[in-house]
Amino acid sequence: YVVDTGTARISRYAPKSKIQRLPIEPVSRASADQRKGRCGRVAPGICIRLYGEEDYASRADYTTPEIQRTNLASVILQAASLNLGPVERFPFLDPPRPESIRDGYRTLFEIGAVDERHHLTERGRRLSRLPVDPRIGRIILAAHEESCLADVLIIAAALETQDPRDRPYERRQLADERHAQFHDDRSDFLSYLKIWDFYHDLKERLSRNQLQRACINNFLSPTRLREWTEVHRQLMQLVANDRMSIGRRSNRYDAIHRALLAGYLSGVAMRTGDHEYTGAGGIKFHLWPGSCLLGSKPTWIVCGELVETSRRFGRTVAKIEPDWIERLAQHLVKRHYSEPHWYDKTGAVMAHERVTLWGLPIVAQRRVHYHKIDPVAAREIFIREGLRHSVGHVWEAAERDENGAADPRRALQFAFFRHNEQTLRDVERLASRSRRADLLVDQFKLYRFYDARIPSDVCDLDRLRRWLKGSPDNEHLLTMSPGDFDDADVSDKGTANFPDTVTLGILDLPAHYHFEPGADDDGVTLDVPQAALAQLTEGQLAWLVPGVLEEKLTAIIRALPKGIRRNLIPAPDTARQVAAELTFGEGDFWTAVLGAFSRIAGEPIEMSSVRLDKLPPHLRMNVRVLDDEGNAVAEGCDLKQLQNSITFDAPTTSSSVAIDQRWHRDALTSWDLGELPEQVLVRRGSIDVPAYPALVDNHADVQLR
Repeated sequence: YVVDTGTARISRYAPKSKIQRLPIEPVSRASADQRKGRCGRVAPGICIRLYGEEDYASRADYTTPEIQRTNLASVILQAASLNLGPVERFPFLDPPRPESIRDGYRTLFEIGAVDERHHLTERGRRLSRLPVDPRIGRIILAAHEESCLADVLIIAAALETQDPRDRPYERRQLADERHAQFHDDRSDFLSYLKIWDFYHDLKERLSRNQLQRACINNFLSPTRLREWTEVHRQLMQLVANDRMSIGRRSNRYDAIHRALLAGYLSGVAMRTGDHEYTGAGGIKFHLWPGSCLLGSKPTWIVCGELVETSRRFGRTVAKIEPDWIERLAQHLVKRHYSEPHWYDKTGAVMAHERVTLWGLPIVAQRRVHYHKIDPVAAREIFIREGLRHSVGHVWEAAERDENGAADPRRALQFAFFRHNEQTLRDVERLASRSRRADLLVDQFKLYRFYDARIPSDVCDLDRLRRWLKGSPDNEHLLTMSPGDFDDADVSDKGTANFPDTVTLGILDLPAHYHFEPGADDDGVTLDVPQAALAQLTEGQLAWLVPGVLEEKLTAIIRALPKGIRRNLIPAPDTARQVAAELTFGEGDFWTAVLGAFSRIAGEPIEMSSVRLDKLPPHLRMNVRVLDDEGNAVAEGCDLKQLQNSITFDAPTTSSSVAIDQRWHRDALTSWDLGELPEQVLVRRGSIDVPAYPALVDNHADVQLR
């Protein structure tokens, strides 16, 4: 009797997912007829089909040819080695699908057997001489490079044959217990080595019958073990003929699994769930229930095989390190670069590199030199940020740490950079004093300056240092002057027109400049000692500084009534004429200016005609009152209000600022002072202030103060 269920597990390779599927499918009519032929060979028999006749009639005549449902990598490799031309044009009896051919080429490219143009490589020629699956061949070649060929040949032979372990359904629990002695928590592949050692140890000690019984007791197939041994012998002979040194067993985990990884790069997967892994192209799967790694659940694994039955499983898996993948898959990984930035520690432009293999993040974020990726962009960032933020440090090659990073403690500073920093500060001060934003050196001006002078291949501090050492003129070439950014005439007159100190009578008062419209200290600020405040007048302060005289005269003309103003137009020309006639700082400002305007207008112009509220705030002197310690006690543009609110304190011995003892004497009863000057200068804070010696009558004696 024969009972035909009408179904069978048929191996089908899915090129897109690279999964060897074992679905249960209806058998073809030819297979059904073959099953029927199993009965009635020696006597009349009966075949019972568990499906209808209509179902039988609707089935395909023959089972799909194996060439149309398997991986074609081996076929393509042999065709290429025999120079049979493109496999797409080969006259197969049953031509494979185009997607299967493309997948075969992808597999060969993955293991380095063909290049991107599908031409056979030297490695491909070596693989074609090994009568094994191309992936197994790649593993053998990698094992030779890793000096672990003796170990890997055992595993390769096992992968080329059927698994020697038996697991009968009715005794599966006992079989699992016996097989547990061969487990390795890190790798299913290493189980093969343990089985191999177990079998050959018994083989040396036991007779043939005893060996067979021992294998059966441990649920190992003696037939498959002998087949495994024979395949291993053949592989040993093949690699010896190819002049590969086999050597001795090393049991080096890393070397063995790097060799395995070389053949199974598409089997790399990362754990993304409790028991779930994600492989190439986002394929999700679980570990095979019998895997040794089921309990440890490593983050990164390599699978020898992906199968799909009731679920998708990874079989024969091992734990790997992600840094192995990048070295072996240089031709497959994709590199993504982001956030290029200047990095002071290396004195170079760096970027974050992300390395992926078929969507898996092999390297999440690694800092790399950006000039190797985009030298033009790296040079631009070097000029825009490196020369601006690096504080001019150059790193000597001999002064790097073990990671290649520069040591900031041993930094040398560029001479041109120190000079340029001072030049930029000078230009910034000039722009603030002259209230000309166009003089400010922004990043675009700075970039254009360096871009025009630094060679195109200089994109970090090391290269800049070497270029500067190449010629003494190069350092001078990068040295800035104010004339590189602004009107040279403005630069030359900047100090005279916008002095650091303003002289009012015998006082030399520090002047500060700030360019920020709307701010309280916008314009010129004068530091005035508290003791000297009473000596100032509005007429003195109104002169401001020479650099803004024309601007202030123009603003005054525009603040006059229209009837008067029309006699002074055009205002800028009149202001320029009057500024040339006046002696700056001589006498009262308003008397001198209104007198000049009156002569030009042909009529008297009174102070009451000037609408002071129409003058821009920065054209009024801001006064900052300082105590003897140099601290600000009051500030404002209204001199009278400041003078009324601040009381004058004469210098005393209790002052923190020492007073010249020549003008500070007590208990005088006779004249030994010589001739007293009408006025002397005493130090108040950081400023010399005029003081007037005087005698104080105490009845019994006098004091000099």
